[in-house]
Amino acid sequence: MSRFQEALKYYDLAIEKNPENSEYYCFKGIIDLQFQQRLLQDFLDRFDESKEYCNFIIMKHPKSLNYQQFEEVTVSQMNRLKETLKYYELAIQKNPKNSEYYQFKENTLKKIYEFESAMKSCYQIFRITR
Repeated sequence: MSRFQEALKYYDLAIEKNPENSEYYCFKGIIDLQFQQRLLQDFLDRFDESKEYCNFIIMKHPKSLNYQQFEEVTVSQMNRLKETLKYYELAIQKNPKNSEYYQFKENTLKKIYEFESAMKSCYQIFRITR
């Protein structure tokens, strides 16, 4: 178990003990996002090397492997980021006046290319800090 996974378990316990504390949801979202970024970075670090292996296999066995598998990993990563957004939503529900929660949500939305939703979150930040 990685340190990120261990931290996520502790936040689950904290939320279970005190489900009204918005910071637990937010921090769990931050840890989950960092964990996903680490996984994505590891994937990208190995992507070029993997692509070379895939090209070799495709040349030798054209029907055995294709780039769809790389796309599936990317889609899977996007879905995990959407899961991270749920933690920020819960934190916002518990404490809607905390502009940091909207900022974390906005940054995550940008990473999954949901710019219109990110702008709405940005507007909420402006409204709260005004």
